[in-house]
Amino acid sequence: MIRENSYTDEVVAKQMVIERDGGPLPAYCATPRNATAETRSIVMAMHITGIDSQQRDTARRFASEGFTTVIPDLYAGSGAPDGDIESDYRAFLAFAKQLTFETVDPAILATSDWLRANHPRTGTAIVGFCMGRHHGSPKSARLRRRLRRRRNMVRKRERH
Repeated sequence: MIRENSYTDEVVAKQMVIERDGGPLPAYCATPRNATAETRSIVMAMHITGIDSQQRDTARRFASEGFTTVIPDLYAGSGAPDGDIESDYRAFLAFAKQLTFETVDPAILATSDWLRANHPRTGTAIVGFCMGRHHGSPKSARLRRRLRRRRNMVRKRERH
């Protein structure tokens, strides 16, 4: 458990790995201590400096309000600097430019699938700030269609 703020007694936060077809996806997860299948969930698309202390704090604040929140590491394996050490966004520009919907969408979908598997009786929102808003927003029509198809497939399975 990471104890960086006062509300952590009601929140469990940890680094994690999501298994997916494209290989392991490192992520950060913050969840209410009393999470259940009905706990609402959020995929949080990271901002340009990655999963830094500000992003982890935001995830824990969402968790303290009752949302399991997972931030997939979109820079995993790229050699991007640590956002807790490097605060100049320019150091991240080359890595951010390598992120495309073809690389980001599978990470968002894998995170959404993990949340859906762990909280099957609720919906999952996607939120992002700064660069994360661009990659996590529903303006990606393809991502929106893929999420809708997956949600409908799960609903059909639940009915049968």
